[in-house]
Amino acid sequence: MTRLTRRASVRRLAALCALPLAACIDEPGDGGGSDDDDGDPGASLTTDVHHAAARSVGLEWDYRERPGICLLIDDADDADPLLEDVGEETEAFVRETDFEESVLLYVESIGPDACHDRLEFGEFSVENEPVSGEAAVADSAEDDEVCSTVLTYPRAFVRVTADPLPTHAEMTLTDGNGDQDTVRSDDDAVESTATD
Repeated sequence: MTRLTRRASVRRLAALCALPLAACIDEPGDGGGSDDDDGDPGASLTTDVHHAAARSVGLEWDYRERPGICLLIDDADDADPLLEDVGEETEAFVRETDFEESVLLYVESIGPDACHDRLEFGEFSVENEPVSGEAAVADSAEDDEVCSTVLTYPRAFVRVTADPLPTHAEMTLTDGNGDQDTVRSDDDAVESTATD
């Protein structure tokens, strides 16, 4: 006869509680969203990242005080100033955005040389407000590649489709020097009026 100890009782109770939870998790279609869903179970969130070519001059923000910027664009006209020096694929990505269903995030950071020219993104989530995510500048250098020591501004557009549409965004951003901070779309960090 097995002795019913307090520890055994707790284990049995935990096992019983896990059964209905597992059934809920495995229920097909639960949550109603994509693989990118997170936060509010009733919210749906999908993201699509497009990398624009890095450049040697960024928007007018102080890289000595912050690791980068994040702008939220909810109107096609607001994106126009950001398309002045991009390729056709980037322009097409922006133009194809349906701002009735999606917003765009513009994320820009800095690298210490020409090989730190790309942003790598983690998962995005939305829980009420804002939409949040993580990004870091990546070193794309091959073995023994010599990198030009010029400040480089990697950048990307992220199409965010959610219901409801977010009106603010925040990114935990790590620049090419390893400096990390949270930047927000309402920081007013860009000195230029190009995005006004």
